[in-house]
Amino acid sequence: MAVIPKLPKIYDEPFSDSSQIPTFLVSELARRQVTVSLSGDAGDELFGGYARYLVGQNIWKKLNLVPGFSRRGLARAVKNVPVSTLDALFGWRRPCSTPMGL
Repeated sequence: MAVIPKLPKIYDEPFSDSSQIPTFLVSELARRQVTVSLSGDAGDELFGGYARYLVGQNIWKKLNLVPGFSRRGLARAVKNVPVSTLDALFGWRRPCSTPMGL
């Protein structure tokens, strides 16, 4: 718990990744023996990022073809659907774990 208040000063930008705490703790432990320790965080973006960004971009292009009033109506309808129903409908679509879907 003592690590949490330090996180904004440790990382150069905010991000929501549960690995940030264990990565810090392992790095702190390693520092007792070594000067430099590489964690591998952010390598995904350097080597192409995640396929979900391309999927999102394609969805956004298609959504822009739909008139605004229709998108707003659909958004209101989706907000009223229980999360469990959305999970049942779209649960088969799992994020790809490799960069660029390779």
